[in-house]
Amino acid sequence: MLTAQLVALPALLPMVPSILRGRPLLPSCATCEAIVLNRVPQSERARIHGALVHEAGKVYREMIFGTFRVDAQKVRCPVLVVGGSEDRIVSVMLLRATAKYYGAALKLYEGRGHWLLEEPGWDKIASDIGAWLRTTRAVAAPLPVAS
Repeated sequence: MLTAQLVALPALLPMVPSILRGRPLLPSCATCEAIVLNRVPQSERARIHGALVHEAGKVYREMIFGTFRVDAQKVRCPVLVVGGSEDRIVSVMLLRATAKYYGAALKLYEGRGHWLLEEPGWDKIASDIGAWLRTTRAVAAPLPVAS
């Protein structure tokens, strides 16, 4: 369940009607700056916002109310949970709970927000993920072949 952090609530409030109705939504640039781009350099924020497309309000609604759950036992591949300590959407507590739920490794980056791969120091995060991918072996059994 994705719970809003207090710091994000004022920016999220205008989107609540669309989320509740399951309507597509595109946050304003100011909302994105407050919530997801808070650790991205100011000079890059308008460019990033301009490239965004509408997101599924129905998915937000399902995440917020926890009406959709993934059965961790059915996830048959290695999982890595990655997040930033300054993320205003996904809290550190939720990152830890997600890693625990999947029995996954957690890479938490101090001082980083939600838009990890365009924040200063993104190359370290990408390198860490690459290293994890290189050293991780898929342990899942092959899927059954349909007859």
